[in-house]
Amino acid sequence: MQALAEALKTNNTLQDLKLCACELGDDAITLLADGLRQNAGLQKLNLSYNFFTTDTMQGMQVLAEVLKTNKTLQNLKLCGCELGDDAITLLADGLRQNAGLQTLGLSGNTFTTDTTQGMQALAEALKTNKTLQRLV
Repeated sequence: MQALAEALKTNNTLQDLKLCACELGDDAITLLADGLRQNAGLQKLNLSYNFFTTDTMQGMQVLAEVLKTNKTLQNLKLCGCELGDDAITLLADGLRQNAGLQTLGLSGNTFTTDTTQGMQALAEALKTNKTLQRLV
């Protein structure tokens, strides 16, 4: 993943990256997010069916931070990643400041627990986000 992350820093022609069910963990997502910080070409990223949210939530924290500044990513799929309320809350924080994402795929996640914290955070983010068009 280190090599891919480094390539993303300088490659601005790759538009679509699918890393579904690759058993990516927090460390891999952190490296990938580091590459996305400097990338200005990737428009679609599919990380579905990876379970990268551990107790530390490091991967989701870093991904959410990247969303705050990345303007080229238009489509992010995190379907079936077993994201819970804490992960969705972090993601929602990134969405509040995001100015590029148009589609966010979250189907197959379990973020509606008794507290509904994740759903509430996502609803609040949707009030301020001006680019998101599809939540699937």
